[in-house]
Amino acid sequence: MGMSCVRFRGKEIWQADGDIELWLYALAREVEKVPQRSSVLNRAGELWRQEYSTGFGGAPNPHLDELCNSDDCISVIVGVARRALAALVTSPIIPKDELNRAEVGGDFHWTSDGSASGAIELGRAFIELLEGSK
Repeated sequence: MGMSCVRFRGKEIWQADGDIELWLYALAREVEKVPQRSSVLNRAGELWRQEYSTGFGGAPNPHLDELCNSDDCISVIVGVARRALAALVTSPIIPKDELNRAEVGGDFHWTSDGSASGAIELGRAFIELLEGSK
């Protein structure tokens, strides 16, 4: 896997594709826990699921410029990101069976549990990127 760029309003974060896919999985997992989701969260969950499960081997994209077109939308996404980050910090190893069921990485077959250390690093930078744009 290569490196890809997470972009928002002209700023960038470079990270390994696998870390981005794990971060998008963590975000989508948190969206699913929200009982009454706004249209922004519904769309975010759809896009993030599509991106982490495509598995085309490059450029997973969180679509931040599309999703975060107002301060309110940014706040909603930051809230989800904070919960996703807290979940990863609490449980930094994601079981391989869970990753395979969710099809993280598309056709990639996880033979060992996934370490979220890179996704945690990305999650922190992701939140800073969004909060710095307000």
